[in-house]
Amino acid sequence: MADNLGEGGDEQLYQSVIRAILLDDASRLESLLRRGADANARVRSDGGEAEGDVLERPGSPVGVIYDPVLVMAARAGKGGCVRVLLKHGAAVDGRDAIRQQQPLTTAILSPTLKNGDVIDRLLVAGADVNDKDLHGWAALDHVGARARALLREVDEVREDFGDLRALWSAFEAVADMAAKLQAKGATATQQRTGVSLREVNRHVRELDARFGQERER
Repeated sequence: MADNLGEGGDEQLYQSVIRAILLDDASRLESLLRRGADANARVRSDGGEAEGDVLERPGSPVGVIYDPVLVMAARAGKGGCVRVLLKHGAAVDGRDAIRQQQPLTTAILSPTLKNGDVIDRLLVAGADVNDKDLHGWAALDHVGARARALLREVDEVREDFGDLRALWSAFEAVADMAAKLQAKGATATQQRTGVSLREVNRHVRELDARFGQERER
């Protein structure tokens, strides 16, 4: 559907950009970027649902949070849109407004753990794996925190095979994140990170032995 970009066209244009990202409509996003949308624009982190400007610019409302569109796409796990934004020159080192996290970290913290393609694209684009956020945490530390959260669930689901299989998949995803970061030279700043990741790898091996042959059938 074509957008009417008359009066207030920028607002409508970036509303369309936000919709394309949330729907992971990479072809639509490509079209909007070719029509003049800026791959490095900062837009409302709430998707513009509240009253006020969608696009950050001089005179934007005080107290409204604006994030780079690449951060929004990475946080939402929208791999197709991340690819298009990077193609059109989105800065891989843009930061979110609250925690000063780059797209790589927001991808790691995405609610979905099935975010490997987003992480891969950001690493290929040159994301700094040792960049630290506002609290001094690097990307690998956030992976370690996700690992600790999963480790707390092990005993609770140990006898429930369905939940344990889901946990196995989550452990594998976290182990994969850590391996990709470490292959690029990532280091941790938090002492607990290394212990947590080693423990996750141990559980992956144990669960592989328990369920691996069944999955291969």
